[in-house]
Amino acid sequence: LTDIANDISFRPGIDLFCVADSDQSDNRMNLLSFTFQGNRAVEAGRLYVLVVQFISPSYTAQGSDTVDSWSISTFNDASGTQNSALDETVFAGFALNVRFSRWLVTPPPGDQHAGTTVKAVSFELVVQSGLPAGSELYITAPHGVDMTAPPVCAEQLGSILGGSNQQIGRTPSLQDCALKVWQEEPDASAVSWRTWDGACKAHFNAGGLELCSSDCSEYLTQVCNIQLSREVCHDFVVKGQVRFDRAPSCSKGSLRLHLDRSLQSGSIVQYDMNVKNPETNPNLTSRFW
Repeated sequence: LTDIANDISFRPGIDLFCVADSDQSDNRMNLLSFTFQGNRAVEAGRLYVLVVQFISPSYTAQGSDTVDSWSISTFNDASGTQNSALDETVFAGFALNVRFSRWLVTPPPGDQHAGTTVKAVSFELVVQSGLPAGSELYITAPHGVDMTAPPVCAEQLGSILGGSNQQIGRTPSLQDCALKVWQEEPDASAVSWRTWDGACKAHFNAGGLELCSSDCSEYLTQVCNIQLSREVCHDFVVKGQVRFDRAPSCSKGSLRLHLDRSLQSGSIVQYDMNVKNPETNPNLTSRFW
């Protein structure tokens, strides 16, 4: 719970104590009780944000794609009785997508390390309801994960037109420069590498490349466009019987797979690909596929 205006958070276990309980009508743990303790209190007229983590239901009411409404009640003591009731409000639930029958993301055996590329991570999903041709699978990664392929640069002398640039050090080759920029500057669209001293620059919003075609004596830099590699998935390989007519597209943290053919209920989609781990562990709400 956070007081937005003052940017003050209520510390769990110190200012705020939370207990999960079940509705008397069934055994679901769908009630949360927050008890304030200490000197920090909720004041009338202020805006607060309450963040909780929960497991969505496996189904919704027949004919509806949303969960039931939510309700919040406040009391002036911990009894929760009608005599101590203060405010009460009800708001609509949110829409739910039909869950997959199976969704597994499995890394290869061994320890996983921050900032490293993990090869052949296995993905498997089973659709519960059929998907018609023209549908799309959209998969998002935990915060900081990169699914794009690293750039591969040919040694071409030239210059980069327009945009801005930033030097990020020195490297032994254009390819090493491209890899360094790809890892450290995710918004860069091109790289340049100075041949006589190895200076490596990341370029942003570049208008294009001017490549040398004849007399190259005046060109002192090699250049490479790395924008296209940021849309290529890193060693994506389809497994199993479900095949796709076109390759998926990837951004740093997401994958889009267009379905030219329909998928029947129970279809198993399997693929492997390489992913680059984030430099640090994502927070609790951002570490899920």
